[in-house]
Amino acid sequence: AVITGNASDDEAVVRMEVLRNGELLEERLILTDDFYASWARRVTLLPGQTNVFTFRAYDALGNVGEATLALVGTPEVDRLPPTLLVTAPVDGASIAAPSVDVRGSAMDRLGIREVKIQVGRDLTGDGEPEYGESLMAHTLDEFASFERSVDVPSGDVFLRVRAIDVSGVATTEVVRIRNTYVAEWAEEQRYPLFLRPTPDTTVRMELDRDGVNEVILPSIQAQTEILRLDPATLIRNALAQIKNACGTAWRNDAQNPQHDCTLTPLGRTFRGPNGTWQSSAEYALVRLLTMTPANVAVAGTSLEGLEGLAGLLSSLGLAGDFSDILAQTLGISRTSEIVGTEAVATAFQTGLLAPHPNTGPNGEMIITLYDAMNDLSSLGATLGPAGSHPGILAAGSTPYSEVFTDAFQMTIVAESNLRWRDGVDLSLGKEYIAIVEDRTGPSTNDVLEFDFNDPARFDVTGLTANPVVDLRIALRENARFIPACTGDGPCKTNAPSTPRGTQYVWSTPSWEAEYTVASAARTQYRTRVANPCAFSLFVCLARINVGQNGDPPGWADFNITLNLGNPPDEQFIWEMVSEVAQVALHRLPSATIPEGQANVAFTLEDIGVGMTAEEIRAAVRPVLQGQASTLSDMLLGDYAANNGRVDLFYARGADGVPTVYFAAAGDPRPGAPYGYARPGFFSDAALTSMVSTRTVPGSGDTEHEKLRLAVGESTVFAQDEDGGVYRLRFV
Repeated sequence: AVITGNASDDEAVVRMEVLRNGELLEERLILTDDFYASWARRVTLLPGQTNVFTFRAYDALGNVGEATLALVGTPEVDRLPPTLLVTAPVDGASIAAPSVDVRGSAMDRLGIREVKIQVGRDLTGDGEPEYGESLMAHTLDEFASFERSVDVPSGDVFLRVRAIDVSGVATTEVVRIRNTYVAEWAEEQRYPLFLRPTPDTTVRMELDRDGVNEVILPSIQAQTEILRLDPATLIRNALAQIKNACGTAWRNDAQNPQHDCTLTPLGRTFRGPNGTWQSSAEYALVRLLTMTPANVAVAGTSLEGLEGLAGLLSSLGLAGDFSDILAQTLGISRTSEIVGTEAVATAFQTGLLAPHPNTGPNGEMIITLYDAMNDLSSLGATLGPAGSHPGILAAGSTPYSEVFTDAFQMTIVAESNLRWRDGVDLSLGKEYIAIVEDRTGPSTNDVLEFDFNDPARFDVTGLTANPVVDLRIALRENARFIPACTGDGPCKTNAPSTPRGTQYVWSTPSWEAEYTVASAARTQYRTRVANPCAFSLFVCLARINVGQNGDPPGWADFNITLNLGNPPDEQFIWEMVSEVAQVALHRLPSATIPEGQANVAFTLEDIGVGMTAEEIRAAVRPVLQGQASTLSDMLLGDYAANNGRVDLFYARGADGVPTVYFAAAGDPRPGAPYGYARPGFFSDAALTSMVSTRTVPGSGDTEHEKLRLAVGESTVFAQDEDGGVYRLRFV
């Protein structure tokens, strides 16, 4: 299509250009004979798509005006390649010039979109030329004739011409010529290259909180782990605060635990549906955790009948009461918790913390520098809901801990392995490059050398002596009642690693309350073996066998004459404890909580984390040392961006001998990937005889092509990434 138009300016329009779909079209000129007052341009439409043409007019000052026209190309399936004829130079021709005019013609029934020309050389001798960038041919008649002058090197040269029609179908022709031209060298440029003295590479930083934030970006802080906190002590301290939230009278040898949640700040936060602590799920969990043989409530459980029988026999003076029987069976005192703090803490750590995606494999709390700098507030998101895990901390909560005092200071001493070298970009002139010389290890490429294990090179002072934390922990329950697995058979092998049936506790998520209680009870009683006689009259008429007669430890068999009291089916102790706990969790003295709604959250304050400041200082060192290389990379960032794209640089080898190094692929040079066709130094301009080598004894380097200069003057040749050959004279 031919597009015509007009352009005007208060002075004059000096040039115009056209773009198709954002691509500048240079294959032909915009025609005018009146400074673009009227103009015409033939354009090729890409078939089957919208062609957006943008015409731009410029005045002498560079001001620009533009207009846009959209044309839709006619869709047509084109499978026929265009015809292409290269008329000059002819294949096998010999020339003696720095450039050659490439001419020819290309035809296609739908139109030629473009003709591209590339110059190539067979650098490896395998008959496969390596080609340079594509150059657009020029035309005034739709490529019926085209031409383009291209620069060519000396020697055998390949000219690859490619005609592409409007459908993208292409035809390629290759012409081989020989160029005997020997170029005269350009005017010699002189660049002084210095061997720099060994610098003082020690970097010492003494940083307060503001200093840390200035030197270490928050994004780096968040990736820098400083501590893996074993949460065992923290969990025990939290459980102690929860268990005593409604007083300590539960420790008495009495049926009524006399809970009063108004006695503590934590207890006063409990609110149930009717606004009182007595109906709250939090109180229900306190009641469960403080359940002892003396105050246990078994109404509504499979133990209810046994409790009634024991009460009757006890009133007749024929047996101890139910609390005695339970205590003897479990092997604890009447006033000990049925599930102790240690067992519950273990269940929390393995079942709630360890499965969270943001903790360590054993439930360790991973503390980053960012967490510490922000008083652990960021742990709210880290340890909150994640994936299928409901979270260790309540959703939306913000923990707090004063990790650092006002006297906080972090001292870091490091050695910089960066060395600045004088170099040359052959096409531009003198440049500089900073390279890494790491002879310390272990990775031998660290920009900064840290030793966090050395107190003289790293220390943190001004830590809170005995840190405490405020946090809001959450525990959810299953939506249904989980029955005990009872009866001789598969239930004897029912365990977390081998769950039997999807309806039992070991098939529920480990972070739910039912699993937590069962796991804690299993931890406490999995080795229990006992056979107390609950009632005897000349002979034992009621015996509870635990781990007897070939049964596994912890397996309870209620052997009672005539099944008086409707005793429970045989089962593991922890299954029985789980049943009692579930009923207790939902049947409060003055309220009932529906199944699935006994989800709790406790706002705890001043919970000891279980480590002193000195213990934290010691624990931080190996954790940081394990990240030394990563920290080095993150702190210095992309130092290569400030380097020059040198082709060579001058430095001493490991043995101190001055050496010229040709750029290697691993050098920190900015920009495009390594693109040298012939790296190294040569004795001739045709680059046929290499005088450099990668292996120089004593240099300590095998990556670079190197040249050790002789006394006096040395002349060598080198090629840059653009293919230009340079004569180098070292004096």
